[in-house]
Amino acid sequence: MGTSEKRYDLKKIKVAILVLMTLTLSLFASESSLELDNDEKNYDSKHFAIGVGIGVVKFNTNLKISSDSGRSLFLDVEGNFDLPDMATVNIFYAAYRFNDNHSILINYFGVNRSTSTISIDQPIGDIYVLKANVDIYDKSKFYNLAYGYTLFRNQNGSIVFVAGLNTINLNYSLELKGELSIDGVPASREQIINADVYAPLPLIGLNYKFKYTKKFAVSTKVSIVGGKYQNIKAAVLHTTISSIYNVTDHIGLRLGLSYFDATIAIDNPEAFYKVNYGYKGVNAGVHFAF
Repeated sequence: MGTSEKRYDLKKIKVAILVLMTLTLSLFASESSLELDNDEKNYDSKHFAIGVGIGVVKFNTNLKISSDSGRSLFLDVEGNFDLPDMATVNIFYAAYRFNDNHSILINYFGVNRSTSTISIDQPIGDIYVLKANVDIYDKSKFYNLAYGYTLFRNQNGSIVFVAGLNTINLNYSLELKGELSIDGVPASREQIINADVYAPLPLIGLNYKFKYTKKFAVSTKVSIVGGKYQNIKAAVLHTTISSIYNVTDHIGLRLGLSYFDATIAIDNPEAFYKVNYGYKGVNAGVHFAF
């Protein structure tokens, strides 16, 4: 990783920390101006909740492939090969609350996008010159299981510390078929990348919730994932800001914004892959509480 990339990653971490500090201070400061009430009716009295949703997001995916010879290939997949940058994300979430302070949280989102580009006739970097069909698919999944501990709670809001595992299942393939030459050597078929990897990595984060009324609330979640598993190394920043409206005591609606940014490095025997995988967009969902 170069100096500029390190500075970029450090800048993202600083922004995430600043957001966390600002939200924490604002919520604690609100305690002095709000009337505290120990009545359980003011808390989320349900023990179990399950929800489903969908997101409409814009992707930005970049690949770097490095060979043993020291040659590197950089690809903007959406730009070079017309992989749709707008797509849907399927979302599932659930929570079980043992008591006011302890809970189990589950989150999942899955991607399903693909494209087939016909007769590309152009060089790709300094390595590939081709007249070929290109098949790309992205069926990646990200899910986590975490423990939540309530750091602060009053009748109007709460701060929950989250720690657990985030599982990255990157399922990404880019394949060329046709007239293809690699460093001047003809080839009939080349699989530039076939990343089907699975990596459970540690996750930490903070979840904020602030109630404006008994029916309307705002929720902010910030989570950071990082670590190494076998030949995979990854760092992830995921943030969501949502508005929640409780239609009844058992049914709620959610509308929000999401930002996801992941850097995943895969050290395979054939080559070293670095995938910058990110999206941002809107999401909506419905949950049921029992």
